[in-house]
Amino acid sequence: MAKLFSASIVDFDVPMRIAIPLDNAGIRRIGDLVSLTRKELLQVQRLGEKSVDEIERILDRFGLSLGMSMQ
Repeated sequence: MAKLFSASIVDFDVPMRIAIPLDNAGIRRIGDLVSLTRKELLQVQRLGEKSVDEIERILDRFGLSLGMSMQ
């Protein structure tokens, strides 16, 4: 699981329209992303409900979700 959490967001085929705002907010690894809640993600500039929905769908494909503990 540690290897998965250290993977880059772009390795998960996250669309650039989502990856760029995440990168600008300092969210570059899957571990950074899954440690956030939906509410926290919605506070990232240029990310809206549809983008967060898409992030959740992408994470779900890999058995991950927002708000996960990385332990």
